[in-house]
Amino acid sequence: MSSLLKKPKPRKNYKKIAKNYFIFAFIVLVIAGVYGYFQAVKLLGAQDALSKEQDLLISMQKSNDELAKQYAEIKNKYNEDFKSIRLYINSVLPPYDNYTELTRQLDDVITKYDTNQKDIFMSNLQFGKPRVKADNDYATLPFSLTLKTTQENFKKFLLFVENSGSLDAGTRLLSINSIAMNFPKSENSDDKKEVINVNLSLNAYLQKSSLLKVKP
Repeated sequence: MSSLLKKPKPRKNYKKIAKNYFIFAFIVLVIAGVYGYFQAVKLLGAQDALSKEQDLLISMQKSNDELAKQYAEIKNKYNEDFKSIRLYINSVLPPYDNYTELTRQLDDVITKYDTNQKDIFMSNLQFGKPRVKADNDYATLPFSLTLKTTQENFKKFLLFVENSGSLDAGTRLLSINSIAMNFPKSENSDDKKEVINVNLSLNAYLQKSSLLKVKP
């Protein structure tokens, strides 16, 4: 009798459980899909940003290489220009006495003006010792010479001295201290071709740095 009085166990509703399971699984899938979507969007964004950064890095590297190339070209050109300017300056204002080069320049000038081999002749070329003064940024090399020349060629020689120191010509910078002229008596009516004797005292200039130990 006791067994007859027991309540029967309720039967599980498998259909409802399965339905709830599928609903739960669907919700999980939806959440996972949404989460995966946003993660994919972030990943794509990160990849796009990375790609842009890499492109920017490559562009910057190219720009850097181009700038380095341009800098090297500018530096080489500057060095070449500076070297050329230095050579010109050294020809106009040499770092040393450079007697030999100055003598050659004077000989070239005399040869250029002596078209008839009697219009101008240089002699008694003598150099003194370089002089340095504390208040000057340069040193001087005194020298003297004698010219036997026509008045026309003497004017040309004076013009050569006046134009000396030009970077274009590259001639030594000179100046005249004194001129002593002797006009021989002549019946020649053409004064321009009359031969005169001229004694000149001049200065050639040079850089002071190489002669700092020389007493003024």
